[in-house]
Order: sequence, then structure tokens, then C-alpha cells
Amino acid sequence: MGFFTYAVTGIGFILIGFWESVNSLNQNRNPNRTPPSSLSTQIKSTYIPKTKDNPFSSSFIFVSIFALLIFLNSVVSIFDAFSSKDRVESVLQLQVVSIALLFLLYSTLGLLNNKRSSYFWPDSILGVALLLAFVEEFLLYYLQRKDTSGIENRYFDLLCVPIAVCVVSTKLELTSK
Repeated sequence: MGFFTYAVTGIGFILIGFWESVNSLNQNRNPNRTPPSSLSTQIKSTYIPKTKDNPFSSSFIFVSIFALLIFLNSVVSIFDAFSSKDRVESVLQLQVVSIALLFLLYSTLGLLNNKRSSYFWPDSILGVALLLAFVEEFLLYYLQRKDTSGIENRYFDLLCVPIAVCVVSTKLELTSK
């Protein structure tokens, strides 16, 4: 079950990244050509449009489904670890549960932003939730040292690189707003 889970997770991350890049390219091709003229139009232009045509709402749906599946997989693995009396696996799965819940919080807040009758969450709160999830995921892989000379540790080091890129880009996005 381990390889299949990791393969599906990797493919899911690749698909979400591809979808985000396609949406950002489409958004950059159709910029708003009319500059805001008054303060009220400047304030309205800073909000995410609350329509069903927002391309990022589908990204939030993908991330929420993906985070929910990872959460359920971790809960099942925790029960398997308890039944086999494996204390290390249960602790590792608790870390994965917390990361999945942070990604679920990010996607839920993003979906709430797209509803017309819901409360608007600032982009900085969404960014902070995403940054915390990426930092926690980075620490999970960086601090997980089983065998320092083995090949498994090399894979953990390789996984730290794209996660660190996500941390840096999310931090840059937060500081640019």
C-alpha cells in the first residue's frame, strides 16, 4: 500500500501544480486593462471575484479533495499502527495528519472566499496557512533521518528541494502583497 499511496500523492501534486500554472498563465494573458480611478474601485479590485468562473475555485476543490484523501489514508495508517503496536508509525502519521489538515484549512478558506454569501478571508491568511503547511512538510522530510548513509535519506533530501521552493515562493508572494 505504501508505493501506491506515494505514487498517487506524487501524481496529485504534479496535477495540482500543472493546473495552477495553466490558471496563472490564463490570468496573465487577460489582464484588467482599465485602471481603477477611485478609492472604492481600488478596494473592490483587491478582492477575489466571487463568481463561479473563478479558475482558482477549482484548484481549491482539487486541493481539498486531495488533502481529505491524505487525511483518511493517515487515519487508516494510524489504526494499522495501533493494531500492530508500532509507536513510530503512529507518531509519523500524526505529523502527516496535521499537514493534511493545514492544506484542508487552506482550501476550505479559499472555497469560502468564492462563495457570494460567505465572509471574505484576506489573501494573507490564506498565504499564512499555506506557508505553515509547506514549512511543516519541509520539516517533516528534513528531520526524518533514518539512515544517514542509506538511499532512503537521499530521497528525503531530494523531496526537500521542491518543498523549499514552495516555501520560498509562498513567502515571496506574502511579502509582495
